Amino acid sequence: MAGCGVVQYIATDEAQTKGSCTIFPKNATETIKDGSSDSWTLAVPIEKKPKVFGGIALRSASPIHFASVNAAELQFFLNKNTSTYCPSGVEGLDCSTFNSNQTIFTQGLDSTTLSLDVTVPGGQQVYITKGDEKTGQLAGELKFTQAHSASTSGPALYEGFTISEAGNLQFENKDWFACPIDDFNSGYGVWSVARLEGSHAGEGCLGFSFRVAELGENVTTAWQYN
Repeated sequence: MAGCGVVQYIATDEAQTKGSCTIFPKNATETIKDGSSDSWTLAVPIEKKPKVFGGIALRSASPIHFASVNAAELQFFLNKNTSTYCPSGVEGLDCSTFNSNQTIFTQGLDSTTLSLDVTVPGGQQVYITKGDEKTGQLAGELKFTQAHSASTSGPALYEGFTISEAGNLQFENKDWFACPIDDFNSGYGVWSVARLEGSHAGEGCLGFSFRVAELGENVTTAWQYN
């Protein structure tokens, strides 16, 4: 996707004519005089880059408030560290240059799919489990694909991720549950309210907002998450 910007050029007295500033289609070369100054305006395309961001859980007066959303074990957690991998001993690959401790997401403009910000060929996509009674897969869990593979833990939903006007990541226009993974304070799994509500939300689960924390253009990517 591309937007539109303007570049101004000084015109000679003979070339000046009165008119109004007009936005032309991409690749247009037409110019038109802005009648209030002595310059010409040319519409030029501006590249729109994908959003790159981290995730912060918002649930006041709770153990997950301000916890980062972290990727590990092919799923996402609160209050559990990010897990990354970079193959050692590969010629030309310097693992010290890659992000190793922060979970970073990326989403194209106008896209409803979501990915992890990685360098590994093929990338890693984020998805919600659809649920499968035959295999015992529960619906609603936030997970990601293994590197070098598009395989998932079962039926998967890739589309439906959007960022609300308030700056929160949602799935199918709803927020999230954080559910404890055990009884030993080992962290919380992340589940979609849209797919979990009324079915498998268990005792101890906390609703929360997934606040998008946008990062700069030069953020360091991970090689892969695992």
